[in-house]
Amino acid sequence: MGLSKQLLLSFLVVTLISCGPNTATRKISEEESMENVSTIYANCVWGVDGNLDIAAGNFMYVDASGDKQRELVAALWFVLHDGPEPKDKQSFQVHTGQEVIFGQYKVKVVEIGVDDKMGPFVRLALNSN
Repeated sequence: MGLSKQLLLSFLVVTLISCGPNTATRKISEEESMENVSTIYANCVWGVDGNLDIAAGNFMYVDASGDKQRELVAALWFVLHDGPEPKDKQSFQVHTGQEVIFGQYKVKVVEIGVDDKMGPFVRLALNSN
């Protein structure tokens, strides 16, 4: 086998080993199974469907009990409306991967992070039961 073929074969083997399975594809498939996916930046509100508003804030590396965390946690505020008046309100401290059920809605925290330009955010996937 010539030197150029050996180099090409070595490159392909190293590339296949280093890339591993495509986790982004699994993540997209999981998100697409949910009805709605949205990113909420700090101190902003996602008006989901006219009945539900979700706000995000309090991004930190410390949970409600004061214990330090390795990953960001955030607070989500849920407000369920009955016309113009709030019908039900609840807040949750969340971490990536957590699922929250509020009324008929099931929300999965897909990601919590910090965008260089927009600041802290939480990406949520939503299903209504």
